[in-house]
Amino acid sequence: MILSFFVCEPHSKNRIFRSSQPFSSSQINYYITEFLSLDTSSEGVAEKETYNYVYITRDILKFVVQVTKDHFTKAAFTLLRYIEKNSSDDLVDILITVDNTIFDGEVLRLDLEPIKEMDSQEEKIYNMMLENKRLEMIQREKEEKKRMISEQIMEKKVPVAEIKPKKVEKSSKPVLIVIKEKIRIEMDKENYIKENVLNGEINLIITDPKYRHLSIKMTNLSASLKYSPYLDKDALKKHILRFEKDRGLNKNIPLLKWAGKGSKLPVKMEFWNDEDGEKNVNIVEVAAAVNVRNLELRFKREGMTDVETNQDGEIEEDEIIWAVGSLKQGESKTIEIKGCSFDKDAIFPITVNFSCESVETKINVEKILVEEENVSEFEVRKMTEVDDFKVTNE
Repeated sequence: MILSFFVCEPHSKNRIFRSSQPFSSSQINYYITEFLSLDTSSEGVAEKETYNYVYITRDILKFVVQVTKDHFTKAAFTLLRYIEKNSSDDLVDILITVDNTIFDGEVLRLDLEPIKEMDSQEEKIYNMMLENKRLEMIQREKEEKKRMISEQIMEKKVPVAEIKPKKVEKSSKPVLIVIKEKIRIEMDKENYIKENVLNGEINLIITDPKYRHLSIKMTNLSASLKYSPYLDKDALKKHILRFEKDRGLNKNIPLLKWAGKGSKLPVKMEFWNDEDGEKNVNIVEVAAAVNVRNLELRFKREGMTDVETNQDGEIEEDEIIWAVGSLKQGESKTIEIKGCSFDKDAIFPITVNFSCESVETKINVEKILVEEENVSEFEVRKMTEVDDFKVTNE
């Protein structure tokens, strides 16, 4: 039986998909992603546990039919070549061929030429309707502009904030557990901390369906943690995280979260002032208490002129950007900033940003089980990110 048919360009998002039964968008994405991850040639058969992918290639297009194990491979190849032969490179044209060749998992033998000619005529009529609507809209816009000018109306348009989807971390393993902490810190130049907020969370990402119903045995869980309401309450008493029902694939699944204060600063700074002729000199030393990556400091330079540094800092119109890069635990670097200004602390406030592959929490994963069997195909990733880190002069 034919389960699905799809055409895709491996290096782009151009694709079409048809199935003999209703599939969710996550299922469709899963099957296409699974096929594209396979090591395929120009044509062949990719066997999976309960179904096969039979495929051929034309230029950059992959024509793929997903069939049950008892389906004849020769018949699948015949179907693919028939659709490929009777279609152009246009995905809409291919879709018309497919819809008039496969119905409810069975192959039809229809005369495609008159069908496509009819579709072409309908498309022309539809395009004419769209063009007429476009011309009507242009005319309305012209009339509206005239009205606005005549009445001297000034209209301010408020930009709509773009909603970006939450980033989903990727892994070579089918199960990824991300332990993440975000810090918000404000301190003065003497390292006195004014604000210290730490928010932590643990997310689960599953990409393989066979791990949908896994159990995670954790260590160092405490009563102060906030747990997902979908977790099995009885299992939690044994420090096991297990969902009562399937939570889906290829997305962030929240497990638990917490809030508190950081016990130590990931980076510390020392500040010194000096003079060089008419210029104020600010010497800033930054030291890492843990291994950090992508460390960057942004200094204000309000009212500061004739600026120079001893590092490869970018001197912008209103700030100085020092891309430190990676520092190992205990390692430090120093920058010297010279400039003419009435205020020796003109470089403040300083904004700090970095990331690191460690967290303060002692929560960890002891093991993962599927149907009471230990599995090893998982990754635990720890990371700390900066929500906001600011250094003021007082």
